[in-house]
Amino acid sequence: MKVRFHREIGPEGQGMQGAQDLIMEQEYHVLELTISCESTYLRLLVGPNSMGESYSALYPSWGFVTTSDSISLNWRIKINDESLILIGPESWMADGFWERYYDGEPKARKIFEIELNKILDGQ
Repeated sequence: MKVRFHREIGPEGQGMQGAQDLIMEQEYHVLELTISCESTYLRLLVGPNSMGESYSALYPSWGFVTTSDSISLNWRIKINDESLILIGPESWMADGFWERYYDGEPKARKIFEIELNKILDGQ
């Protein structure tokens, strides 16, 4: 799935946190979706950061339009204990995965890279 960034001011006039890391009208790969009663968030691959690396971050869906509705074969759907609907690689839905990933745990980083490559390769 791919989306294009098209606005940084939300429907209620709110600004988008992290919009400075995005380029207006650029297309981004959606790595996963998080859906609640109030909103939908897209995990996107953005960057590079100050160290020259790409990274993933969550953004509200209202700032984007879909450019490709093809989803990766490694995506699954899960409703977690917070009643959030998660759509993305199953291994990323494990409790504490993103905390371990952002803490730099090598195993979590490797899992992220494997699943990311599947998404980018259209698998």
